[in-house]
This record gives sequence, C-alpha cells and structure tokens, in this order.
Amino acid sequence: ETEDGVIVRGTPFWSVEPARLDLERIPTTLTGVLQASLDRLSPQERTILQQASVVGRTFWDAVVARIGKQINEATTGDDVQKVLGALREKEMIFLRESSAFAGAQEFIFKHAILREVTYESVIKRVRRTYHAMVADWLIENSGERSGEYTGLIAEHLEKAGDRERAIDYLTMAGQQAAAQYANLEAATYFSRAIDLSGPEEADRQAALFLAREALYDLRGEREAQLADLKRLESVADGLDVALQAKIALRRANYAGLMSDYSATIEVAQQAIALAQMAGESGMQAEG
Repeated sequence: ETEDGVIVRGTPFWSVEPARLDLERIPTTLTGVLQASLDRLSPQERTILQQASVVGRTFWDAVVARIGKQINEATTGDDVQKVLGALREKEMIFLRESSAFAGAQEFIFKHAILREVTYESVIKRVRRTYHAMVADWLIENSGERSGEYTGLIAEHLEKAGDRERAIDYLTMAGQQAAAQYANLEAATYFSRAIDLSGPEEADRQAALFLAREALYDLRGEREAQLADLKRLESVADGLDVALQAKIALRRANYAGLMSDYSATIEVAQQAIALAQMAGESGMQAEG
C-alpha cells in the first residue's frame, strides 16, 4: 500500500498511517492482494507486465519489446525499458545480473504467484497470440543453443494452438531428454505430442507411441508399456511396413520380458517377415 501512502518507508523503521487505511479495500486473500496491486498499475504498466508473464516467471526485455511492437507499432524499446524500471521500483520484478540471451536483459517476477495472477488476467485469445510471438522470438534468438530451449519453445507453441509445430518441438524435446536419460521427462513430452496428434496421422502417432513405449520399458512400467503396445497392435495393419516390423519387435521384446517364450518366438518371426518385406536388414537381424 505504499502507493496510497498507507505505509511510509523510513530509516530504520517503516510506519503506518492509520488515517489512510481504508478497511473496506483490504483483500482477504494473497491472490486478492496481488490482484489489487495489478489494478493500481497504469494501463501501460499492466499491459507490459501481462506480456512479460506470458514469457514466464523469467523473461527478457527484448521479447517483451517484440510483443509490444507487434501489438502496437507506437511502442518502442525505450517505452518498455521505462515501464520495466517502474515495475522494478515497485519491487514486482527484479533484474538479474546476467542474461541467457546476448543483447537482452533478463528479469524475474518477485514471486511465482505474482506471475500466475498476472498471467491469469490476460484474455485467453490474447494469450495465444503472445505465446506464438514468444515461440518465434526464442526460435530466432536461441541459435546454436536451440536444443536448450526446445522444451520451452514447444510449451509456447502448444499454448499458442500451433498444433503442427508444437508436435514437432515436443517430439524433439522428447528425443533430447531421452538422449540425456531423463526418461520421465521424455515420456511426458511424447505424451503431450500424442495428445495433440490425431488418428489421421497414423504413422506419426505410431512413432510417438513407440518412442514412449521404449521409455516405459526402461523404467519398468509394464502396465503402461503393455497399454501402448496394445494401442500400436490395434492400428498396425494400416501402417508403413517398416513400422509394423518395429512394432512386432517391441511386442517380442515385451513377451520375452514376461517370460512368454513361445509368444516371443512367434512374434519375432512375424517381425523378421515384415522386415524382409520392408527391406530393413537391421530389423531383420534384430528379429
């Protein structure tokens, strides 16, 4: 309430001016307190803080300036810097000493819940537009370090409703996580990609199920692994022959793990035949 003169900052103590305290306006929850703080901002301050909240709890001035410029051509980088300075004075955000991106200052919201309350105040239709802009900025500016931001880019594309690119980046994020043995994280990325893909993309969806099933195998999650194999088996006939061979190999692997050796032999023979048809000597040898 320092903006209203209720709390007076002093050295070494702060004081309260009771005459200025309007009990009717005191919010009863933390969310209410934070929402009241947002309501006291100027329209420009509130808009820029909302744009920053879409980036995340950590954000960069350059991407906020990009959003502002694309929404309102009259917005300049200096405008954004001035407002961010004012928000720092109000202790809603802090400037970090170093930045992940050259030529951009990095900021962080004082509290995660402040960022959440601010984000929820953005109209959903507008949020999607902002998320798309953030994704494009990250793609353009991550350069050779794009692998570090694949998951973050995927998240923004997903929230922007850009289904095709979101699936691509979620798949890449899953592959990168799996390569680093972050199997649970990788399975989560593949699951999100599966949820976005449709039955009309049978081969693409099957490849995602295969990738997730392999992770469940490594983690020893047999029920989840079996569920993915059953899903794959139910659609196998309509898939590329090489994918059919891969599915048969994974089914044989599972049967072996369950000590069902007769089924292992039977399904492995199916895999060999399918691999021969597909001209896949590697999978034939594996069978």
